Amino acid sequence: AMCERLLCARDTNEPIGKTDLFFARREREAHPGNPQWHTFGEICADSDDLALTTGQPHQFDEYGNVRGRFLRLEVIKAPLRNEKGEIIGTAGAARDITARKQAENDLRNSHELLELFIRNSPIFAFIDEVTPEASRALCVSDNYTQMTGVPAADMPGKTMEELFPPDLAAAITRENRELVAERRGVARDEVINGRTYTTIKFPIVQGDRTLLAGYSIDITERQQAEERLRLSEMRLAEAQGIAGLGSYVLDIPSGSWECSQVMREILGLPPGAAAYTVADWEAVLHPDDRARMTAYFQNEVLAQGRPFDQEYRIVRRSDRAARWVHGLGRLEFDARRRPVKMVGTIQDITERQQAEAALREREANFFGLFNTVKQAIYIQEMDSGRFITVNQGAVDMYGYALEEFIGKTPEFLSAPGKNDFAAVARILEQASQGIPQKFEFWGRRKDGAVFPKDVWTVKGQYFGHDVLISVANDITERRMAEMEKGMLEAELHQAQKMESVGRLAGGMAHDFNNILQAILGNVELAMASAAPDSSIHQDLREVQGASRRAADLIRQPLAFARKQTVMP
Repeated sequence: AMCERLLCARDTNEPIGKTDLFFARREREAHPGNPQWHTFGEICADSDDLALTTGQPHQFDEYGNVRGRFLRLEVIKAPLRNEKGEIIGTAGAARDITARKQAENDLRNSHELLELFIRNSPIFAFIDEVTPEASRALCVSDNYTQMTGVPAADMPGKTMEELFPPDLAAAITRENRELVAERRGVARDEVINGRTYTTIKFPIVQGDRTLLAGYSIDITERQQAEERLRLSEMRLAEAQGIAGLGSYVLDIPSGSWECSQVMREILGLPPGAAAYTVADWEAVLHPDDRARMTAYFQNEVLAQGRPFDQEYRIVRRSDRAARWVHGLGRLEFDARRRPVKMVGTIQDITERQQAEAALREREANFFGLFNTVKQAIYIQEMDSGRFITVNQGAVDMYGYALEEFIGKTPEFLSAPGKNDFAAVARILEQASQGIPQKFEFWGRRKDGAVFPKDVWTVKGQYFGHDVLISVANDITERRMAEMEKGMLEAELHQAQKMESVGRLAGGMAHDFNNILQAILGNVELAMASAAPDSSIHQDLREVQGASRRAADLIRQPLAFARKQTVMP
């Protein structure tokens, strides 16, 4: 074995008279490109010299490469003596300890790695030795300083009483002894210096030593995060309950889904099931909506990859009550764009649907009444005065379609040059402050006809919004009646004037007629006493004729005063 494995000799006779170095050089010369091919034997001369010089046996570790393989030998060499006791050489024996040394080196490296691991561990790692007298730290991670306040380098050899407060130290020591005695491990949470740790301990038996290894993980932040998460989930659940909003996660390949408690309550599902199937969802669909919703889910959501967004009816399983829900869902896809998951919510909107139905009914009733009023009614924005809507009376009054009013201001309906819009703006401002206003406005119909109208404007409410409400009457006929009345009053006034004049004229004519009658009587008496052929008689005749002509003239005002017809 020596010749073959170490010296690489051809046989057992070749080494006679040669040194180890001879064979080492021969092997290297055979492999000039690899100087490390064979190095064993280069230090053998030193070990021989030591045995020869001291005359004492010595033990050496000799090592080197033999044909490219590392070899380590445990060598014992002693001086070789002749019969006279003279040293004539050395004799030795060697044992291959390559594997043993490698194992020792590996073990040493393992110990070093373990120590480095423990010292530099991000968790709090430790090994304690537990004896009946005490529990002492043997090795701890450097970060233990954070827990105990004692430098990690000073902790090995210290007892628990030297590291922790008395009560905690006593509890740790007692537990360590129990774990070692019972050969069992333990995991628990503990609070040290205001921080929370999860500690795991387990016994290790090493020969006659009883060790306890373990590690502690600071879970303070995790606990705080879990508490925040718990509170957040609790608040989310409360909010979902208040809003009637449930959540779900659907695994599309398996067709199974999980949901929140609120969603179970919305659908009336039993609480015991961990997961449900698509068939469970289809079963709660209202019979009148089932075909539509199933087709929508399969053909639009899954087949086309669209988000789920539908309002539909269900029949709650728990009490068979029909309810309206609004479902939302967002798809997640795999690398091949196939839907694999849908995450979404379902909200009970029954009350909203009922409120909307009631609102639609109120709107129908309102607009029914709104449009039966013959006067024109305008609903206007508070700030701008723009028309929000008008009734049929306004449509009939102006000849515009309803759509042509929306968004317009009153200027749209104004007769050019007939209205003072600064005054109108002041009136609307007063109305917006809650002071009812009345004013006249000249409008122009779609066909160009101009007409007057009375307008009453007040502040009001239109489906929850502050608005101006104006009611207008076409006063064209009233204006015409007022004009006719004025004309008649003028004619009456004129007639009354003429009657007064007639009465005055009649009185004067009556008095004048009395005078004339006296004149005529005296003339006739005078004529009776005068000779017919006298000039006096002739003069009296002319006076009589003139008086009679005057009497004829007086008869006309007398007839007017007496409302008689005067004959010519």
